[in-house]
Order: sequence, then C-alpha cells, then structure tokens
Amino acid sequence: MKKILLLALLFISQMSCLKAFDIQARAAYFLPEDSRMRDVYSKKGFAEYELEASTPLASLYECAPCNWDAFTNLSFYQKRGRSSCFNDRSRVTNWTLNFGVKRYFDTCWCFRPYLGVGAGAVHARFHDESDYVSRHTNKWGVAILAKSGIRYDVTCNLFLDFFADYSYSWFNFHHRKSCVAVRNVNTGGLKLGLGLGYQF
Repeated sequence: MKKILLLALLFISQMSCLKAFDIQARAAYFLPEDSRMRDVYSKKGFAEYELEASTPLASLYECAPCNWDAFTNLSFYQKRGRSSCFNDRSRVTNWTLNFGVKRYFDTCWCFRPYLGVGAGAVHARFHDESDYVSRHTNKWGVAILAKSGIRYDVTCNLFLDFFADYSYSWFNFHHRKSCVAVRNVNTGGLKLGLGLGYQF
C-alpha cells in the first residue's frame, strides 16, 4: 500500500513539471462484480474514492495526436462485512494504481465525452475473524480499467467529470478450510461517480 502511494505521488509530482496537466478528486458508487464480494460486503454497493491526474500526450510527445491524454488513477475502498456461511466479521481494503490513455471527443459545448483504457497493480488486504480461513491475507494482483465519461468545463480551469468506469482485478486464494471453495476473487467492478478537477 505504501509503495502504491509513493509511486502515485512521484508520478503526480513529475506531471507538475509539464506544461499542461490536470488533477481531480473523484468519488464513486462501487458495485463489485464478484458475487462472493457482494455476498460478504454489500449487495447494494458502497463508496470508492479516487485521485486522478492526466496530461495531454502532445506535452509528452510532440508528434502525438490531439485529444489524447495520458493518465494515472489511484483508487481506494474499504468495507466491512459478514461471511455468508457463519456470519463472521470480515474487512477488505483495496488499493489500485492504473496508468493508461483516454481520448476526448470534442463537441460544440463545454461537454467533452471521452473513452479510455488502463492497466496497473492492485493490492488487497482481507482481515477475517473466522477459524475457517486465513485471518490476514495480503495479495498483489493485476488490474485492468475501462473508462468512459463526460467532462464539463465550468471555467477555463475548473471542471466536473461525470464518469462510468469498469475495473477488473483478480487474485488466487488457497484457504486451509472453507465452507465455500474460493479459488479466484475479482475485487473490481462497476463505478459510477463524479470528479472535481483543476487544470493547470
């Protein structure tokens, strides 16, 4: 987790040296795709928080096409729940760091729709108060992110970002005992949210 935070801060600090970049804080309604995640933590979904920074590809490469941005996205959620078998308490903490590109589609208004894709690393920590699974589990995995949204420019510098993203992050688990055989867990899912950003 500390490595992910340090890497994200290093990347954002490097972006501040560029001619143009933006940064935004984002909050999302998160619905896990994995049925076991929904059974234990919430069938209705819960909150996820993100920090995202991006810069035009043209500021990195002179011959890069217009309307393309490079981005880094750091997301976090923590949720408490109860196991579906014995009602034992459980908690998951999930950090994901993705890097990718997104393309804006210009319109005649202040609204700029976009699509993007990214990949990166995810760290999940499970704490379970049960005798049937490992009490503390820390796992690193691979993450994939598909992005879509509409950016609304409030002023020349301030903007809102209405987004719908999908993340996929998978892990392999091997428990000593379990009433449910758990082999793979996807800690990703659907994200619907709003970002508030500033363009430098």
